[in-house]
Amino acid sequence: MKVIVFGVGRSGTTAIYSLISRIMVDQLGDTVEFVYEPFFWDRETFNDFYDNYNDKFLSIDSLSVEGLYWHQKLPLFINEKPTIYDLSYIKEIVTPKEGCSNLIVKSIRMNGRYKLFNYLKGENLKFVFLIRNPIDVVNSVINKFSFFGDNYHRSDQKRFFKEVEDIYNIHYDIGNLTMVEKSALYWKYMNLFALESFESSENKPYIVVLERYIKDGNIVAREICNFLGLKYFDKYDMLVKKKVGPVTDSINISKEEFMKLLPYLDDYLMILKRYGLYYDIRPSEILHKYQNFNNDSRNDLFYKNIVGNYLEKEVYCLGEKITCYQKQLKYLKDEISYLKERNVSLQDEVSYLKKRITSIYSSYTYKIGRIFTGPVEKMVVAARRVKDKIFPKR
Repeated sequence: MKVIVFGVGRSGTTAIYSLISRIMVDQLGDTVEFVYEPFFWDRETFNDFYDNYNDKFLSIDSLSVEGLYWHQKLPLFINEKPTIYDLSYIKEIVTPKEGCSNLIVKSIRMNGRYKLFNYLKGENLKFVFLIRNPIDVVNSVINKFSFFGDNYHRSDQKRFFKEVEDIYNIHYDIGNLTMVEKSALYWKYMNLFALESFESSENKPYIVVLERYIKDGNIVAREICNFLGLKYFDKYDMLVKKKVGPVTDSINISKEEFMKLLPYLDDYLMILKRYGLYYDIRPSEILHKYQNFNNDSRNDLFYKNIVGNYLEKEVYCLGEKITCYQKQLKYLKDEISYLKERNVSLQDEVSYLKKRITSIYSSYTYKIGRIFTGPVEKMVVAARRVKDKIFPKR
């Protein structure tokens, strides 16, 4: 069995992932491998129940270099049939490690990439998709992390809005958008694209509307198990009630930001009706909690300032060091280029000097030869004269 739980961040993916993980292990034993956020976190490090992750989030060694590479290489929205090369990492994600025959994957970076997994043949994948209202999603994410990955790698903002413009033919001036507005648009288009992708797919996911799960968790959990081919026992009711992951109890948006998010709530309710997911969700049930707003001004460069957890700070510091090293590398490259040019110049000078030395050597050899040759010849002539006097010829 291979299960993939996905949805926009802060939509309840962690809760459902944890629930299904426990049920799968209870029924399938230690043949289950856990794959937590493969486009971000290291697979081996997080091959465990979510409850046991704890400080693993605080170590930079927990990051997946390969996952981050593929996240930035692959488009955020995939419409075209991918190459075999593009599918290589996707195939790797859904391939259990040796000794395991089952796995469960959890990802918040898959809404636009759902089609990729459907191009894999013979994998028998089961999908569980989470969707939640935009106000709670944005209020929850705004003080935790960025949907665009600003904390950990080159921001996805530019390519996100470029891909949205290409697909939906609508342009946004991102320079005039606040982070709340950008996050709301991310929520909108990621969910819309995912739901549109499901329509043309033969392998449709089970869709969990988080508001319904909060109200009727046991019923939804039973439906999930039935969809996956697992049994549901009453003892699992305790798993449904258990809160998993970071829970947002505070209001982190201002009243002005709240007002800007209201139209997205209308979009949400329309989307639920359009796709037959409207489970008597009343706006008042969502809005009643937003009474006392946070009036403190919040810098839209929040993610750049890095005021989050230890890992975010550590990654930010490493980013600064990398920038510094890049500048040093550029300086060294410039210096090497200069030295290469200087080396060519020196080689020309050496060649010239060699020719000069050769010329001078030849000249002085000739002169020295003349200096010694003249006297020697005179001595030979004088010696012959003496010889002739002493031993006259007869």
